Amino acid sequence: SRPAVNKLWGILWAVLCLALFSACGKDETGEENSIQVYYLNNAETKVEMHPHEMVSRTGEEQLEELLECLSANPDKLEYKAPLSLGFNILGKTLENERIQIDVDRAYKELPPITEVLVRAAITRTLTQLPDISYVSITVEGEQLFDSMDNQVGWMSADQFIDNDGNEINTYELAKIRLYFADESGTSLMAANREKHYSTNTPL
Repeated sequence: SRPAVNKLWGILWAVLCLALFSACGKDETGEENSIQVYYLNNAETKVEMHPHEMVSRTGEEQLEELLECLSANPDKLEYKAPLSLGFNILGKTLENERIQIDVDRAYKELPPITEVLVRAAITRTLTQLPDISYVSITVEGEQLFDSMDNQVGWMSADQFIDNDGNEINTYELAKIRLYFADESGTSLMAANREKHYSTNTPL
């Protein structure tokens, strides 16, 4: 009967719409092509996520696309691109899921909180790519040190937590127990130490 046919067509249309909606945000391979790009807010007190639909498909092209995103201020005026704050990238090397980004000395002119947030934005954005797990920043080939003269080294996304932008740059005093070999090299000697460490680095 006609009502039954109309009902059947209605069901088929609903299934088709559901399939189309479920395909949104995926490329032709069925994989998600949306990624979160991290920017600084205008006050430079925290990082904010901004969704971006990836166009590139290969790993190298995706890296270049994300670096372009991190260099250009988004449409929303309350965001600042982390790579548009007065310093330049001199080069980059990607090997074994680790990318090293070399910047010029203008990077050292960033205020301490801004510098940490820039690192957070770059690291949390780039490590979403399957080929990148760690990020390192060097300044004209030299190791980067934070405002407390601690070497920064390799950074992963889980070292940076979402907070109000102040906690991400705080330092805490920890009492730790270290063990050293004695003079004979046959036993251990314990020693207590106090150490200031950045809360964006695992203790």
